[in-house]
Amino acid sequence: MQDRWAIGYRKGSISPDFSDATWIHPPPGRIFADPFLTLWQKEPWIFFEDFDGRRGHIAASPLLDFQARPAIRMEWHLSYPFLIEWEGEIFCIPEQHEALQVALYRCQRFPDDWKKETVLLDGFAGVDPTVIWSDGLWWMWVGEQSRRARDNTFLFWAPALTGPWREHRQSPAIQRTDLARPGGLPWQTEAGWMRPAQNRTRTYGGGLLVYQVDRLDPEFYQETEWTRWEPLPDWPYPDGLHHLCMSGGWTVWDAKRFVEEL
Repeated sequence: MQDRWAIGYRKGSISPDFSDATWIHPPPGRIFADPFLTLWQKEPWIFFEDFDGRRGHIAASPLLDFQARPAIRMEWHLSYPFLIEWEGEIFCIPEQHEALQVALYRCQRFPDDWKKETVLLDGFAGVDPTVIWSDGLWWMWVGEQSRRARDNTFLFWAPALTGPWREHRQSPAIQRTDLARPGGLPWQTEAGWMRPAQNRTRTYGGGLLVYQVDRLDPEFYQETEWTRWEPLPDWPYPDGLHHLCMSGGWTVWDAKRFVEEL
């Protein structure tokens, strides 16, 4: 069996709500996953992984008038196009572990002209890099695609988005097998930052956990589990859920169903 991933979305981003979903179904032989949101000319857009069975690239589309187009292509696999809006510009940190680096790209012409700004982590096979700005510093949770560190999440911090990035003294900060890998865009509540992570105990991408970040500073890191979410049984993709992004008044996620072939 293979995993066929698709994208769901709904209006609203105050709190996660997976009811009344609208679905974006991939064509045969492809999967759509890891959607991130941005607003362009006041309209919601998504950037996401478009995987053709061999390699993924980053695609983009208006959310409400879906017309996927290539946004970032490389000679290696790309996924998880983490978007950052900072000082009037749009940046992207896609997962590209095959390139053995975590790199920052700047948007030169929306949505399909991007230039590498700098390498944030070199010689590091990073997966699902997830970045926030908090209390005057930049923070990055990121996994590593290696047998040694496959189920760990590493923590880095920097005084500027472009670096220099320093590994936290407690890194790898999370060493819980199958419960640590980043799963989308963190969000803030009155209680602090909430960090979505993948729950892979049952199957790859089986569900989401949300951790509340209790302390985040260069000396100490602590988080506690806040809640868990599973795919809904009446979804057309009821077998997995491993990504969530709430931004700009919208919520997007991905979900999967088991199929004989893509």
